[in-house]
Amino acid sequence: MKDFALNARAVASSTHQVYTADKAVDGVVSNESRWISAAKPGPHTLTIELAAKAPIGCLQLVSGWCPEGAWIHPVASFRFEARSEGQWKAVPGAAAAGNRRHAWECRLKEPVTADAIRLVALDDGYVRVAAVRAFAFDAKGMYPPVAPPIEPDVRHGTLCISGIY
Repeated sequence: MKDFALNARAVASSTHQVYTADKAVDGVVSNESRWISAAKPGPHTLTIELAAKAPIGCLQLVSGWCPEGAWIHPVASFRFEARSEGQWKAVPGAAAAGNRRHAWECRLKEPVTADAIRLVALDDGYVRVAAVRAFAFDAKGMYPPVAPPIEPDVRHGTLCISGIY
């Protein structure tokens, strides 16, 4: 199934060091390949320009970091927005407050047609996003699992796995 966000143009409201927006859509889930915002009050935004209008049916977010073999500090409060005809609108159901899962997914009841999607993270401080994925609508709800194909952490040599998917 096509991930419309994969390798799409990504722009962030801020960036910490080498952790640029493009790393959130490069298909690699690791500590080294993720977007990190500046450590300042939210909101923080990550805008993903899709190659063309697309009927989005599933949004996935992998966030946080993995220092010792377990994911911690996922984005706690956020929403996804979709742009169509130049207008940004909240994606129904694609929001969380008090999120504690590093691997989060929203399967939409109806497709949302968009030429861009935007993650609006309301957290203060660093926001760490390893992946944003946007899949085409599937009436049967057949989407790839949100559990990421996890890459070994280069600095720690660990494989980060969480039982929360």
